[in-house]
Formats: sequence, C-alpha cells, structure tokens
Amino acid sequence: MFNERRFKIGILLFIFTIILFGCQNQNDNAKGPKGNLFNVFTGESESWELSGYEIELTPHSSKFGNGTLTMKNTTDYSSDFFSFEVHATINNNDEVMQKHQLSGEQVNIATKKIGTIEGNELPSKNGDYISINDLSDIYMIIKWNDQQGNKKEERINFIK
Repeated sequence: MFNERRFKIGILLFIFTIILFGCQNQNDNAKGPKGNLFNVFTGESESWELSGYEIELTPHSSKFGNGTLTMKNTTDYSSDFFSFEVHATINNNDEVMQKHQLSGEQVNIATKKIGTIEGNELPSKNGDYISINDLSDIYMIIKWNDQQGNKKEERINFIK
C-alpha cells in the first residue's frame, strides 16, 4: 500500500510539472519576438569611429544610444555645426531611430558621447513586435562644418 501511494503521488507530481511547464512555454510564445533583443555596434567612416552603440528592443520598449563617436587623428576639433542620425530599415522602410544636432557657437566635436533615446515598442507589419533581427541596414549619417566652414557628411555602417 505504501508503494502504491508513493506511485500515485509521483504520477500527480509528474502531471502537475508537465502542466506547469506547458503553461510557461505558451506564455513565452505570447511575449513577443524571438531572437536578439540587445546588441552593441561599432563602425567607422573616413573621419569617424563609433564604439559601444547599443540597441535594445523588447515587446514593451525600445532604447537606442550610449555609444561614443570619435573623430580620427585628433582630440580637438572646433565646429559651429554637428549632427548625427541613426537609421535602420524596418519593414522595407528607412526609419530614423535617433538624431541629435548642435549649432551656433564653436564647440569641440572630436569626441561626442551619444545620449540614449527610449520609447515604446516597435511593431512589425503583422502586429508582433520587432527584434534586432528584424532591423537591417543600420547606419549613422554624420554632418559637420569643417574649420573653414565647409559642410561635411559621412556615413558609418553599423557592425555587430
């Protein structure tokens, strides 16, 4: 009798465990996209290097930034205009994910810490939420005035 009781309790625990893990897997599927939610990117152009740029996407939020943009071969470069835009292709559309601009007085643009922009989730065409795997052609456009006042523009393609 003791072994039969143990056997029944074991079967009940086994069934309970299967039901518990089955419900957990269904909840995981309902949360949103599979794949990478967070990546750090680097890249460079002729005049600039980008390091530590982060993209974090969850079913409930998006976050872009936290990198450093450094002008090559100098620690001091004054300009009266500087801007950058981060682009990504989502659902075959080029979207601006982050942008920043400063103009007016002369400032040193040789090293710029990129702030962070946070927002809502990014929905896909089918109503799910996108992951980093759904982003393609991620790049940054940098514009600045050189020390003679000429407009300059370069593109940095992001590398994981």
